[in-house]
Amino acid sequence: MGCLNAEIYTLEPDPGNSGVGIIMKKTSLFLFLFIFNISLSAKETLTIYTYDSFISEWGPGPIVEKKFEEKFNLDIEFVSADSAATLLTKIILEGSSTKADIVLGLDMNLLEEAKNTDLFIDHNMKDLESILSMPITWNDKLFVPYSYGYFAFVYNNKEFTNPPSSMYELINNTEARIVIQDPRTSTPGLGLLTWMKSIYGNNAGKEWKKLNEKIISVTKGWTDSYYNIFLAGEADLVLSYTTSPAAHIMFDENYDYS
Repeated sequence: MGCLNAEIYTLEPDPGNSGVGIIMKKTSLFLFLFIFNISLSAKETLTIYTYDSFISEWGPGPIVEKKFEEKFNLDIEFVSADSAATLLTKIILEGSSTKADIVLGLDMNLLEEAKNTDLFIDHNMKDLESILSMPITWNDKLFVPYSYGYFAFVYNNKEFTNPPSSMYELINNTEARIVIQDPRTSTPGLGLLTWMKSIYGNNAGKEWKKLNEKIISVTKGWTDSYYNIFLAGEADLVLSYTTSPAAHIMFDENYDYS
């Protein structure tokens, strides 16, 4: 089971600083493409707002920080939130007074809300189709994806030996303890909400009631549900990403998760 999720960004040059500084009002990994040819006269600090798992020891943040600082002779300061939804809320509350140069990690389910803030400008990147490699066509003028993945329910294949192969099976034929995230504060939580709506349409509410009988906890963010509940053995299935089992293999050489 899977549902596509993409993370998005846009960036804005600082007109008062001759293009040397960068003020960010969205999210970016393609930022690198934007400032390759900028010559910094002094070592500066680039403040990046992002989600906590990005800057964890097993996330990409530390290596991105190291390589970027070496290449461009500047300091990166990460400011983290527990989810993309919280990240957007923080930016909205700060408005034009935000200290963020970059906001990295908004996902496509937050796209319309982000646009409605009027805090973002056109990215002006050309030939996106030749740059991006995605299973969907992307031509948005404000946001550019830097990665994508699929939502999924992850389980321990040594302990949970009869997993569902569809949402129908999960809801109707599976006896399991499930932990999910709050759609108001969590990217995968909101993703599940839209996933259910895309499958069941106007009948989504009815199916949610059946699914709710199996849900043992709804956490504020992904980290709490995955590490503190699922990996602690308190849940059979956790709402996560298809890349989660791969991370267990890469970092722990553990093949127990599917």
